[in-house]
Amino acid sequence: MPGADEELAERVHGGSDAAFALLYDRHVHAARRLAATLAVPPTDPEDLVSEAFSRLLGALRRRRVLHFRAYLNTTMRNLAADTCRQQDRYRLVADMTAVPHPSMVVPFTDPVVRRIDRAEVGDAFGALPKRWQAVLWWLEVEGVSTGAVAETTGMSAAGVSALAYRARNGLRAAYARCERRPAVHPGRDRPRSRRPADAQAMTTCRR
Repeated sequence: MPGADEELAERVHGGSDAAFALLYDRHVHAARRLAATLAVPPTDPEDLVSEAFSRLLGALRRRRVLHFRAYLNTTMRNLAADTCRQQDRYRLVADMTAVPHPSMVVPFTDPVVRRIDRAEVGDAFGALPKRWQAVLWWLEVEGVSTGAVAETTGMSAAGVSALAYRARNGLRAAYARCERRPAVHPGRDRPRSRRPADAQAMTTCRR
């Protein structure tokens, strides 16, 4: 006559496959009923039962397990929870050709946010000293080299680089101030950033 669960579990721990078969036959129907309540489609309840018993066999081989039925139920609940998390992370599709390649996905850009960002950049740029505006315009907008700016202004290349460094830091600080101020309705007109007069004048001198 088969022994109690604890006795059979002890025999499984000692290497008995026959004892585990008895435990399986004794508890598999209850396990299937529990799996039917835990499994979320597309998970097959039978797969949940098989995996739970497989893990339980490994646990019994490694160590002594008390309260076999409780351990089995806990294992099944943990497996079901893990499966749900995986299903939330990955969504299966029947046809992989329907999934666009990442390189083909065009990110959405809100035109209202883009307009506000441009206006804030323009305001920040307009708040800078004229010399900072000019050097940033040459270097960042027109793509003039540091050496060419130095030749036009009579400054050294190192001086132009230092001026550009201060101008960039000033632009970042001014933009941060613009972001912190109260929002302006995107339909209202705001001053547009224009080519600095100093840059226009000095460009004329280069020609």
